[in-house]
Parts: sequence; structure tokens; C-alpha cells
Amino acid sequence: ALLGIIALQTTSGAVALIGKTVAARDPKSDTMITGVVSQVKLTDGMPTLLVDGQPVDLANVVTVM
Repeated sequence: ALLGIIALQTTSGAVALIGKTVAARDPKSDTMITGVVSQVKLTDGMPTLLVDGQPVDLANVVTVM
């Protein structure tokens, strides 16, 4: 039950970023991705943001502008 509550809070936080500009680190290329969050998808129960057409794990977001 506790894990379900944590997952719900994480998802709610990710959804709140829709329409906001974020900066995130791309772990594959070690570069920064900056753009507007257009949608949130759940992948294996974890939120993935779509930032200017690129999928970004919520854990890689470093700044919300």
C-alpha cells in the first residue's frame, strides 16, 4: 500500500510538470535536454516525460523553470 501511495505522488508530480519548461540530463549522451513537457507516460510504473519530443525519465530532471 505504501509503494502505491509513493507511485501516485510521483505520478502526480510528473503530471504537474505538463506545460512547464524543464532541463534534464540525458544519461546516454551526458548532455542537457531543455524544453516544454507535453505529456507524461507511465513506463513500468515510473513516469516518463515527453520534452520537446524526447522521452525523459523524471529522475533525470534537474531544473524546473
